[in-house]
Amino acid sequence: MSAPDRHPTSLEGYLPCRLTSLTVRLPESYARVLLTTEAKPASNLEIPIALEQARQLALAISKEKAPRPLIGDLVTEIMTSYGLQIPYVAITGIADGNVLAEMATVASDGQVRTFPARPSDALIIGFLQPVAAPILVAPELFELVASKG
Repeated sequence: MSAPDRHPTSLEGYLPCRLTSLTVRLPESYARVLLTTEAKPASNLEIPIALEQARQLALAISKEKAPRPLIGDLVTEIMTSYGLQIPYVAITGIADGNVLAEMATVASDGQVRTFPARPSDALIIGFLQPVAAPILVAPELFELVASKG
C-alpha cells in the first residue's frame, strides 16, 4: 500500500509569522500560542493548544531535551534518517472550531509533500529542525480575527 501523493498547498498570499508567546492563563486547562505577522497592518493570531503540547513546544523552542524522547523528537529523527527537511509550517484555516495546519517536507531529490497536522505538532517539529522552519499563515485567518475584534 503506497502513501497518498500529497502536493503542496498554494502559499500565495500567506504571511510569514513568528511565534511571539506561549502562555497559560490559569485556571484555563490549555495554553495559547501567539503568532505575529509584521505585514501591514501587523496582526496577531492566537491558537489554543494542549498543555502537554505547550510543554513540548517550549522544549523545542529552547532546544532543550526531555529526559526521554518525545513524539516530536522521534518524528524528527526518522525524517532526518530519510534525508527529509521541513521547508515550512503553514496554518491554513479553521474548520468546526479547530485550527488547521500542514507541514511540508522536502526530500533530497527536491520533491515536496505536505501533510495535514495539528498546529501544535507542526510547530513542535518545525522548531526541532536545525534551523527552525518558517511559519506561514493564511491571511484570511488574520481577517477573521480582526472581524471578531
